[in-house]
Amino acid sequence: MTDGFWQLKTVAYLHDPPHKSLLLGRGIGHEAVALSLISAATGTTPSAQEWGTVKVADRIASAADRVDFPKDAEVYWSKRPVLCHPLSGERYDLGHLVDVDPQTLGKLVEQVVTGVRSKYGGNEQKTFLHLWRYLADDLKNQETSNKLGCLWDLLPADTRIPDHTIWHHNRIVSAIAGALPNPALVVMSIGPVQDFIACARTTRDLWTGSWLLSFLAWQGMKAISEEWGPDAILFPDLRGQPLVDKWLQELGIQGPSAETEDYLATPSLPNRWVAILPADAVRRVADGAEEVIKAAWRDLARQVKDLLGDRAKGYDLDLSQWQRQGDWVEVYWSSHAWPDVTAGVTPQVEASLDALLGPDQDYGRLLHSFRKSGKWEPNLGTIYGRLHSLVDRVHGSRKALRDFGGSESGEPGYKCTLCGVREPVRDLNTDSSYYRELISFWAKIGDDLGAGTVEENGKERLCTVCLTKRLAPKVLQESLGLRSAFPSTSEISATKYKIAVLQECIKNEELQCAVSEFVAAFPKDLAVASYVPAVGLELKKVRSLASVDSSVLERFAKIDGEWLFPETYESEESDHLLGENKATMARLAANLREKAKKAGITHLSPYYAVLAIDGDQMGKWVSGTHSDLPKIREVLHPDIVNICSNMFGSDVLEQKRPQSPSLQGTLSSTLLGFSLYVARYAVEVQNAGKIVYSGGDDVLAFLPLEDALTAADDVRRMFQKFAVVSGDTVRVGQDLLRGDIGRSFRNAHLGLGNRITASAGIAVAHYRQPLRQVLDAARHMEEAAKESMGRSAFAVATLKHSGERTEAGAPWRVDDRLETIPFLMNLVALFGDEEGLSARLLPQLAYEITAYPGLPSEATSQRVEYLVKRHLGQGREELARAIARDVCSLQEWFAGKGRGQLWAWEKALDLISLASFMARYCKKVVRN
Repeated sequence: MTDGFWQLKTVAYLHDPPHKSLLLGRGIGHEAVALSLISAATGTTPSAQEWGTVKVADRIASAADRVDFPKDAEVYWSKRPVLCHPLSGERYDLGHLVDVDPQTLGKLVEQVVTGVRSKYGGNEQKTFLHLWRYLADDLKNQETSNKLGCLWDLLPADTRIPDHTIWHHNRIVSAIAGALPNPALVVMSIGPVQDFIACARTTRDLWTGSWLLSFLAWQGMKAISEEWGPDAILFPDLRGQPLVDKWLQELGIQGPSAETEDYLATPSLPNRWVAILPADAVRRVADGAEEVIKAAWRDLARQVKDLLGDRAKGYDLDLSQWQRQGDWVEVYWSSHAWPDVTAGVTPQVEASLDALLGPDQDYGRLLHSFRKSGKWEPNLGTIYGRLHSLVDRVHGSRKALRDFGGSESGEPGYKCTLCGVREPVRDLNTDSSYYRELISFWAKIGDDLGAGTVEENGKERLCTVCLTKRLAPKVLQESLGLRSAFPSTSEISATKYKIAVLQECIKNEELQCAVSEFVAAFPKDLAVASYVPAVGLELKKVRSLASVDSSVLERFAKIDGEWLFPETYESEESDHLLGENKATMARLAANLREKAKKAGITHLSPYYAVLAIDGDQMGKWVSGTHSDLPKIREVLHPDIVNICSNMFGSDVLEQKRPQSPSLQGTLSSTLLGFSLYVARYAVEVQNAGKIVYSGGDDVLAFLPLEDALTAADDVRRMFQKFAVVSGDTVRVGQDLLRGDIGRSFRNAHLGLGNRITASAGIAVAHYRQPLRQVLDAARHMEEAAKESMGRSAFAVATLKHSGERTEAGAPWRVDDRLETIPFLMNLVALFGDEEGLSARLLPQLAYEITAYPGLPSEATSQRVEYLVKRHLGQGREELARAIARDVCSLQEWFAGKGRGQLWAWEKALDLISLASFMARYCKKVVRN
């Protein structure tokens, strides 16, 4: 693209100053300020043609994002700064901002913009890209007085409907300006998603599959961004995405944020995106993006093949396999060109959309009201939601027409042991139809690649796709600097035990000595485990203590938790890895456990949990079709509600807020903040887990058993809450918006609001359980929480080492009083207390309930209270009464499902059984 194109986008992006909301009503014309900023950024004033194009784009974006307010509807936001949550309608009162001097802010903004142009020597593309990505960060970084801090992130585009930010509005204007005069919406997606991710034997496989899909999606988005700008991607909002920041760095564009490396390993991009492009460029651009995606995979596979050739000498690999299996990625795209922009919403346009989508009475009423009482004639932005629904429906139809004849059809020979679909990698001298030859070939590859890469003795035989997944981290570490270390299931199981040992070593010389002996004897080449972030945080504390040899404890942390379990030393694999040292290591590990037990650290849990949690009905929220979307009245500034009601009529204000590009952008950026910062904080700081995947509303994490329920509860709570972030610190609560404390944080994240709920599936399993079975169980439980429990719920499957499987679940809240997870964790503590509840309580309760099924609820509650009281002993009557009340509340909730009283009691007792099981493996792991 020419400099003129990028200059146009800069003009569009600065057409409204970032601090416009604080200028209104204070005698300062925002358009004059904007022109001054544009001159500072471009070195000239916009031409009449540029300004005309931007004005058209602005009117379309404004119509898409806002109500067409009458002329006398004004709000002086600095006097009453209120934000409205776009997804819940919650209002956040910021107090007042009249003390913020707009002149000082104006000087700051102009200084920053001037500095950006100077930094890139007037390069129009780099100037635009920097402003798009880093202007808000620069303002926060360079302000010295009248500080707004993280409020810069939230300043509204329109003070009358303050549910979307100036940043979202301006990027939509620049995107539309770049697509005029004939824009088209484009939807693209890649797949298959779940099958590709689920083909995993190790935790690293699982993470790699998630990351590679995010990486491939970015390749498609990047192909569009390089030519049309990253703002052209309407959903997801690419601003702040780690892979995008990495791309900007490669272009020589870097702002004050320096977090790319830390967050690059988080797969946070979805497999589907929406763009706005010139209609006549769509086919060329979309086909080009598809080829870029497929070429990116082929290039990665080539690098893996080269790595295999370097490590495994003497093989003549069958190149036809790599070519045949290299086109597994499915790319779909659909588009719809907008009607004539200059003609607006004609009767023909309305009739056409009604014919394709069906009539929409809400849109009809809005158009009628705006034509009658609004300031502007409705344009195509007014019906953005309808245009988006149309292309979305077209894309759904396109995906239903699967492309056949791909690499999976007609695969010869035996099949990959991981996916079961494609032929394993072989060389030209190996006949894949002969099982022994294939085993021998893969046994040699396993030896050449090194321990831990593939299972030894030919037990694992991978196709080119699964092998590329397995070895991709090694390749990407060199090309992207990607930190791909991921803890094993055994390490996650032992995490709380290791943390307890580290804490105890600070004051317990006997245990510290046992750890030192264990570490000294352990082979150094095996002490390379990846530990969870919580262990790293504990090591930071240890390093500050002069009385402790931190180097010993750091080496202990790098020994996989597997080597703490006694059964590890009974396996044949330990013979191979430890050799003559095996008996010594088994003795020293037993000594370490004994000294830990003496210190009160009594349980080394072989169980861990997989947490799968995501938002409920997110497709409807994204598409703007959810029944709980806020009404127009709820997202208006309170000072304007009555004026609009009188002008449009109260029935119009009671309609749902129409879908808009800024609403989609707000949802996207909120989900990004949640996935990069908030979910990570909940899982890895508040609890001792490790996130595998955090892509918007969908989180997959591994946790020690002790933290499984609390982490699920923390994630779903923080999913909804406003949060401020600075480095590794996250604070939650909308009250932070009113004071200086919140503003001192670097970034603000709105949260999803109190109407979007999340449901979780949890699978508890022994660390030796095949990973795919555990993942399937977690996903099945997630589905059960949504379908059987009615959403806003959790469900847990426990896969016991004996082969038994149990399930339990409940809503997060049963009523206004009972929070289910805190109740269960209280039971876990009581079952783990020697003076608390006994495992005998469960069969006793089951007997009472089945023996007397017809008792009135009050009598049943008294029987439950009596049994609990017998376990707890004297002086704890009130606690017994509370437990009985909560158990009966759960039973009543299940009874409301209409499947009978006994079934409802079984479901309630399943939860008590879960608490009892957890207590068996959790108690006294971490000492208070």
